[in-house]
Amino acid sequence: MSNEKSEVLCQNSSCENSNPPSRLECPTCNKLGITGSFFYAQECFKQALVGRGEPHEKSHKAIHTKTDVKTSGSSYNPFPNFNFTGPLRPVYPLSPRRIVPPDIPRPDYAEDGIPRSEVKALGSPPKILTVEQQESMRIVCRVTCSGGSRHCGFRDSSRHILTVEQQESMRIVCRLAREVLDIAASAIRPGITTDDLDAIVHEETIKRDAYPSPLNYRNFPKSLCTSVNEVICHGIPDQRKLEEGDIINLDVSVYYKGYHADLNVSTLSDQNWQF
Repeated sequence: MSNEKSEVLCQNSSCENSNPPSRLECPTCNKLGITGSFFYAQECFKQALVGRGEPHEKSHKAIHTKTDVKTSGSSYNPFPNFNFTGPLRPVYPLSPRRIVPPDIPRPDYAEDGIPRSEVKALGSPPKILTVEQQESMRIVCRVTCSGGSRHCGFRDSSRHILTVEQQESMRIVCRLAREVLDIAASAIRPGITTDDLDAIVHEETIKRDAYPSPLNYRNFPKSLCTSVNEVICHGIPDQRKLEEGDIINLDVSVYYKGYHADLNVSTLSDQNWQF
């Protein structure tokens, strides 16, 4: 198995670690071009590979038969063993990564996915907590908040007061992001795919000499986050067509001259309703 950076949850439906973000990728899936097959540990991978013999449970090997994924153009669900909370399913393959012109300034993670300035500000790299560590954090937060603290353990040093010039830079990038968001939202209708919306956001962003902030942030593959129906946030745009009555959240973030703007809107996929 290869050790790749990923924000994909462990694909073992019986993961004893509560399906945390995982980095160990199935080598067979990697060769076949099947994305998203990540596991928390070797034990998770081995268990998923053979299954537990229960009638309702398919082994991970079942998706290895999709050898025609890249050549046939057929769609597929890259997470067949994931316990979804509703009827929505991802529709892969994803479209190729969109290109940003070389003259547009980029954030520090644009090339390798590592947000170095963010890591430096936090003082340490992101850490995946064990179940026991998560429970310890809950206890600490309950104790801190019950004491009447307004910050619940967060440091005041995390605040940064902008100068007048910096505030104006923020206003500019926020206006640009709002323009992009409004254009994308106006295109929402039954039949359009979330990947189509991603293309709109990408093109409108680079038209404004800005960089789409989500693109390659911690290896996120798209320029927009689209969250449909039961998906809470940070959904990946794919080939699924919006249906009449779908609720969709567009999360647009734009990077311009050293500043990020991040805003979103939830709206309805309805032929008779316009944003």
